[in-house]
Amino acid sequence: MEKQQFTNSLTSLFTFMVMGLFALQLVACGDDDKDDKLIPPSAETVNSFTFNGDKHEIKSAAFFYNTEKKGYNIVFSDVETKLGEQEDVEPQGTVMTIDLPLHLINKITNLATETLHSYTWDMALTVKTAVVYDFSSGSLSVNISGGLFTIKLNATDTKGNTWKVSYEGYPTQSFHYIWSYM
Repeated sequence: MEKQQFTNSLTSLFTFMVMGLFALQLVACGDDDKDDKLIPPSAETVNSFTFNGDKHEIKSAAFFYNTEKKGYNIVFSDVETKLGEQEDVEPQGTVMTIDLPLHLINKITNLATETLHSYTWDMALTVKTAVVYDFSSGSLSVNISGGLFTIKLNATDTKGNTWKVSYEGYPTQSFHYIWSYM
């Protein structure tokens, strides 16, 4: 009789655990939905950046992280090149640069309402001769995990320029700031 009670107890415990995991999964799925309000899911699979409707496929990507100032310098190019490998080499092709303070990493940022700068590092976007520090609307999502960068940007700056980035990949790590000469 004791063996039957033990078996029934194990069955009840297993059933309880499965139901708990199911409930937890439902709650977790509900939380994910509110993160998608700023940046809708994209069917775009090609890594690209766009400035004022001029779209470029990303063929090279690199980043530099300044440990003292706690800021990222992320650079994309529409030509295959060895971005960031030598300090005095100018990036080739059309280049977009994103500078981000550490507090903007691994979150969704409303570019019109949130603080984009830190005491030691400013958020900035650059393409060709356009440099912007302030936005009238848009959102940015930068996630970095295990060297994988996932970046989604859809914004309008205060001058009316439109900016878009869709990137998922492993950019080359540079050990110096990557200047994009204009």
